[in-house]
Amino acid sequence: LLLAGNGHVRKDAGVYHWLSPQERQRTQVHAYLEAPQAADTTLFDQVHAVAPVEREDPCAAFAAAVGDSAKP
Repeated sequence: LLLAGNGHVRKDAGVYHWLSPQERQRTQVHAYLEAPQAADTTLFDQVHAVAPVEREDPCAAFAAAVGDSAKP
């Protein structure tokens, strides 16, 4: 069992990508996503929609440290 962020378990670029063909056959990739997109169904075996979580802007501290010009 591997619990990781969805980027780490994606079938096209995550840990799954580095498994042997035999390990891939025994592996199920489940994603728990706040806003699943149609493309997500090809990146995971199962996609589970979950309610969005309120969180602070992860770039706010960086933008404050370098000035507002770094914020897109």
